[in-house]
Amino acid sequence: MSEKEKLPQLREDLEYLWTVYQGKEALVVKDPVGLVKKPLVIYGETLNFLRLLQKSTSIDELQLNWIRMNQGVFSSQTEIRQMVDDLDRLFLLDTPHYRREKQAMVQSFARLSVRPPALAGQAYPAEKESLLQFLKGILDKGKKTEITGRKVSLKGLIVPHIDLEVGARVYAAGYRLLPARKPPLILLLGTGHHLSSGLVSLTSKDFETPLGRVRTAKDIIEELKKDASRVISPDDFAHRSEHSLEFQLLFLQYLYGDSFEIVPILIGSFHEYLLGGKDFRDIPGLLAWVTKIKQIIHRKQSQWLIIASVDLAHVGLKFGHSLPGEALVSQARANDEKLMTALARGDAQKFWQINQEVKDKYNICGFSALMILMLIWPGLRGELLDYDFWIDSASRSAVSFAAFGLYGDLEIS
Repeated sequence: MSEKEKLPQLREDLEYLWTVYQGKEALVVKDPVGLVKKPLVIYGETLNFLRLLQKSTSIDELQLNWIRMNQGVFSSQTEIRQMVDDLDRLFLLDTPHYRREKQAMVQSFARLSVRPPALAGQAYPAEKESLLQFLKGILDKGKKTEITGRKVSLKGLIVPHIDLEVGARVYAAGYRLLPARKPPLILLLGTGHHLSSGLVSLTSKDFETPLGRVRTAKDIIEELKKDASRVISPDDFAHRSEHSLEFQLLFLQYLYGDSFEIVPILIGSFHEYLLGGKDFRDIPGLLAWVTKIKQIIHRKQSQWLIIASVDLAHVGLKFGHSLPGEALVSQARANDEKLMTALARGDAQKFWQINQEVKDKYNICGFSALMILMLIWPGLRGELLDYDFWIDSASRSAVSFAAFGLYGDLEIS
């Protein structure tokens, strides 16, 4: 690192949570990529140095700022460089070292033909019988719900992807509605929380869980990839540790076994277009790709079940607000109600407009996936089955989530 060389910065793909550790302010770092193996707590001198690193533009400036912070105690540039290198070895910084190791992980995952479960033994039991009992306990929390709208068969669900026990009642409201008849094909739309390149991530990998292996409809995935480079991520690494689809597969396997095929799709952020005052029609390649999905579904319309795995508002200190989550719940709920009204009508334009007007103030986690759902399915009609808010006192934050039954005909336009 030369003196004129730009200092490395903190990785943007890490998750950060402010907390108190041993009576001091601390930063908890989690790595969805997996290079930082366990949550890391940063405090004291290391945290102070990290803050200065973010504010400094050169080794000279960082050295001077560090000496000032330590009331004139001298540190050489060699010592400063060593501290930067120590952070780099922890994979906290966006450096060539980090990029090489991440690329090796991307390539290693790409070679797999089956996606192993990422959260078995953490978010849910890893042993089959225990998992079956766990899922039964969740489904028992909900009541069998009947759609009160038009007398048409259920063709899809919107369900949460929040912690399974936290959202148990709402998960149950959705999954207890599914018909006993097993659908041959299930389109899974999930939030790509860590999708960093492209708007959409597709994978041809089959999915393994403690309940067995679910096959991916590889022919459909390959068809969706064709001539879609402006939309599709160049790799499927976003699927590696993503929970939004993994959680749904558990319920589907519990209800239907594993003799169905899935089309797993993760949707990234539309933030750039939403906050830039643009219309969803301005997103390069998106509508052409959506038309391709519609045509594929239309060929075998009666065989499909469509499931969108989304949460709604994310408010509070953890999510960048100056107020704690509990103070923002009433505002966020009112905004959710507007969005859910548009969603129930399948009104993609209104849905986009509502969130754009508030500049995504409430961090709607499933916004992009729900937009894709409505664009794929313009004849969608939805019925709200349940809705809830979770208050996380530890992070002074709150998350909302809902379940919808979806019905209506797919229209090709």
